[in-house]
Amino acid sequence: MKHFKSYIFNTNNKTDCTGCSACVQVCPKEALSMHEDEEGYLYPVIDANKCINCGLCEKTCPVQVDGNVSNASVEQQFFIATNKNIVDSIDCATTGLCTILSRSCFKQGWKVYGVSLDSEQWKTFHSCALSMNDIDSFRNSKYIQSDTQLTFSEVKAAILSGEKVLYIGTPCQIAGLKSFLGKIDDNLLTIDLICHGCYSYKIAQAEVRYWENIYSGRLSNLHFRSKRKYPWRMAGVINFDITAQKKIEHKEILACGSPSYRSFTSSYNLRPSCYKCHFRAESRFGDLTVGDAWGVEDVDRMKTFKTEKYGTSVVFVNTRRGQSFLKNAETDICFMEYAKENAYCQSALLPVNKEMPAERKLIYENLNKEDYGNLINRLLKVNLETDLRIKQKQYKRQQMKSIIKQMVFYDTLKRWNFLYETARYLRCQKHGFTRGLEWWFVNGVLSNFPSRRIRHHVLRLFGMKIAKNVRFYQGYHIRNPKGISIADGVSVGPKVLLDGRCGLTIGKDAVIAYEAIIWTLNHDYNDIHFCGKGGPVTIGPLAWICSRSIILPGITIGEGAVVASGAVVTKNVPPYTVVGGIPAKTIGIRERKDYDFGYKVRTDFQHFS
Repeated sequence: MKHFKSYIFNTNNKTDCTGCSACVQVCPKEALSMHEDEEGYLYPVIDANKCINCGLCEKTCPVQVDGNVSNASVEQQFFIATNKNIVDSIDCATTGLCTILSRSCFKQGWKVYGVSLDSEQWKTFHSCALSMNDIDSFRNSKYIQSDTQLTFSEVKAAILSGEKVLYIGTPCQIAGLKSFLGKIDDNLLTIDLICHGCYSYKIAQAEVRYWENIYSGRLSNLHFRSKRKYPWRMAGVINFDITAQKKIEHKEILACGSPSYRSFTSSYNLRPSCYKCHFRAESRFGDLTVGDAWGVEDVDRMKTFKTEKYGTSVVFVNTRRGQSFLKNAETDICFMEYAKENAYCQSALLPVNKEMPAERKLIYENLNKEDYGNLINRLLKVNLETDLRIKQKQYKRQQMKSIIKQMVFYDTLKRWNFLYETARYLRCQKHGFTRGLEWWFVNGVLSNFPSRRIRHHVLRLFGMKIAKNVRFYQGYHIRNPKGISIADGVSVGPKVLLDGRCGLTIGKDAVIAYEAIIWTLNHDYNDIHFCGKGGPVTIGPLAWICSRSIILPGITIGEGAVVASGAVVTKNVPPYTVVGGIPAKTIGIRERKDYDFGYKVRTDFQHFS
């Protein structure tokens, strides 16, 4: 059995080691190295032949010197935050604040360190981002303790060379980094995450095997938080792709149905040191502290600010560096300051130790001996499948009650929105015919409704931006009304297809003729999953898109340009240029004049509808 060095009290008590590896990286003789124990956690092991008893490992241990690396003397500020861009936050655990700050740093040439997940071994590790894709891999909560590898040494080398560094981690990891560095440099910015605890990668491996057995397929793209099907307020949502019989199916499962999540929230599978955490206190260790806004629901002033669907974060500003740097996120994030007495309301922020349950040892001992789901059901005295079904039914009832309440108590204008909310709710259910209810209503019912004003009114309720003097002929086909903006004087002919999934803007007095098609999203035929790709389309003022022409994704049609009938536009069209053919090429130039032909409800500009 390995002898794990307990360099604090010399007792081999694992609760005194957080696994930050600061001692390993500071050792001048490389006498220490990190090794896994039987549960999969990393601990330092000493090579007595190399050790010179310099004591640096003890002096660097954050458990030993935590008071020397915290920000206890600084007056803190406290904010709750929401993201202004819903699309940008959808793949993040909460608001995506860390992602926004990381991108800002990376663009300015900083070195950015975060945690990525290895989807082969299901281990997590700290690394330096080399591209924006690496920063995207840092997104979303992982809960698995990360291996800091040699990143503390890398940070020190970067700072000594004059480079700026952003480092994101748990409080014990940030404390370990600061203790390793000794003197804190102005070129270093740290963010510590509000942490309930972490578990071993072996728990994640058991979770993967559990779902692969249930769905008889191979699991990929595992994440522990999602806001695509369930709102942020539902907290944990295990989501992944299952590949079975050459088909890929995405799954979204509430936390109560996950063996790992169920154990985690009740502290049955944490690292031993998490039960006796030295870093759960008001004196934080990062320049900024970021986490979910759990526990602030009862503060009246915040109820209108919070968003329970897309997520609300809490942000503690612990240093002047953090205060000045947070300004980089003001263009993307809305902040509202609140009082300190409302800040420390989560158990993860309170300096209270937890009892290590007896079931914890049994969970780790039996991970590979018993079906994971049965093991958790037996030890925690729960029924994961039954509890999941009950929670799903409760959520559906809450959704229906909310929709009915809108119908009963809102005014007549808001009742039209009830149809949209109902369609959006039903679209999330399993039955195929309900998924297309919104599509059917907009394109099957509303598009042929005989009143132009009602058509416009309802389309606005569905999110489309339509100016007052716009002519929509009957029989149109629309995808994602929220992504479409139409300026004054535009005429949209019969059976036109408008695709707003990636954004479609139509300028003033433009004409979209009979059966024209404007795509903003299509398929990547070289992708093995035939995934979608596209880009926004802009139709300039006074442009004429003639009948049965096709505009492909990402195209800009310049002011006054003309696209001839039957043309397929694959490149941008300059202003006042006439294009035609497949693919469309320049065939003429349009004269520049003070054109005045926008739709003004004149009889000479109308057809029959």
